[in-house]
Amino acid sequence: MIKRYILIILAILFVSVLGFLSTYDPQDSANVFSANPETNTDNIDEISFSAFGAQALLVKKDSKWTINSYPVYEPMLKTLWDSISLLDTAVLNSINPDNHPQMGVTPENGTSVKLYAKEELIEELIVGDTKYAPIGENVYAPYSDRVKRCYFRRPNDDNVYSIHCPISDIFTADIGSWIDPTICKVPTDKISSITFMYPDQTFSLVEVGQSQYQVTDGSTSYEANLSVAINFQFKFQNFLAEGFISEEEISNVLEKDPNVVIRIDTKAGSGILPITLLFYEYVDGIYYVRNSADDYAFAIGPQTASEIFLRINDLKNTNQ
Repeated sequence: MIKRYILIILAILFVSVLGFLSTYDPQDSANVFSANPETNTDNIDEISFSAFGAQALLVKKDSKWTINSYPVYEPMLKTLWDSISLLDTAVLNSINPDNHPQMGVTPENGTSVKLYAKEELIEELIVGDTKYAPIGENVYAPYSDRVKRCYFRRPNDDNVYSIHCPISDIFTADIGSWIDPTICKVPTDKISSITFMYPDQTFSLVEVGQSQYQVTDGSTSYEANLSVAINFQFKFQNFLAEGFISEEEISNVLEKDPNVVIRIDTKAGSGILPITLLFYEYVDGIYYVRNSADDYAFAIGPQTASEIFLRINDLKNTNQ
């Protein structure tokens, strides 16, 4: 008898599933998200992200995207727009508001995303694309590395949709994730000399021949240690920030004289302009550094500062 009841229940479930599959069409217009047609890279000029008390605001200025005066990191921006371009292909995942917390699309554990064009709100979404989305003591993980889906809904709509997301936190409200950390990029084979300007001394590391370098203070020249010279040049091939500072702090930095200046001169015909880096001592060995061509500054830690601020004796070949 029990076996018979189980078979009846399974049959009912099977018919129910078939009925659901026969009526649910992912391509049905009722099940596909319809994004505002103005939501595109040409039209949108401001995007805000808010989550867990943090807020990031991306602003387009003269076709360049910035955040807090810094340039936006291009790979991150491309991933964002690639995801936004998929909105019109998003399919319905849930119509039940009870599912919102685990999908990370509540006001408490989702990211509020607002897209503007000329100060007009074009689209607003609550996005769940994080691996950690708690509500009180309840911890939810909307984003899975296995599934790779970002869930989202409009604030006044219970329907939750999803799109493919290659990584989590594409719609992050973390400011640091959006900032391009590049201080400068100079290929080592394009550098002709590097000049150090300290309050008490100025000297240069100069390439004088293939795999040959000298250190000179203008009156005396010394053979440079080859490995030290080459390794030092590599630091500027992709010199990245280790921290960022507020717009108010940047304004204060611009008003001060630098403690150290390093000028990187490039070879003729390299197509790369000389670069001047200005270093401002902050506290406990931490320095702010600014490329003189930019109106923003970064921070570097004590370890990096000690590797950058070399003296003549650090560069001389002591094996002569």
